[in-house]
Amino acid sequence: MKKGITKAICLVTVLCLALAGCSKKETKTATTKVKSNYVVNGDFEKKKTLDPWKVQKAKGNEVDWYDRKSDATSGQGSLHFFSEQDVSFKAEQTVKELPKGSYELSCKIQGDGANHPDIYIYAEIDGKTYKEKTTINGYKKWNEPKLTKLVVNGGTAKIGISVANGPGGWGTIDDFTLKKLK
Repeated sequence: MKKGITKAICLVTVLCLALAGCSKKETKTATTKVKSNYVVNGDFEKKKTLDPWKVQKAKGNEVDWYDRKSDATSGQGSLHFFSEQDVSFKAEQTVKELPKGSYELSCKIQGDGANHPDIYIYAEIDGKTYKEKTTINGYKKWNEPKLTKLVVNGGTAKIGISVANGPGGWGTIDDFTLKKLK
């Protein structure tokens, strides 16, 4: 009798597993993986390069890849700027093959020597320019400017940061993120 019950339990278990397996296969749906960040090298972790960032700077400005963990929000690399004269530069990249939808752009920036600062992140999308102002207000006092509800229809966005400040201003920029909103 025990042998018969054991066989019956095994048979029921096998049938349940088989049915569950069939059921799972029938109800599976295709999923699309959405990137969490469309910016290339937004964390500036590509060693000793800012690629694919394009940097337009004024003469005498020091704008380069920085290898110092204490001046980054994540990892080790960041975009560093300094000048004994006026600081003036833009760092930007063009992001392609963006699915249609709404996006958020952000980055993190810290530094000191704010002297009439004009600092903002920007996005140029489908002929429109969006800007969000920020500033530098002390070492390791990170600001996180954000542009939200950026609508992309044409698949391309030029994103970046523009920094203009009086003499002696310095800082680092890290963790540029362009993410699709749900």
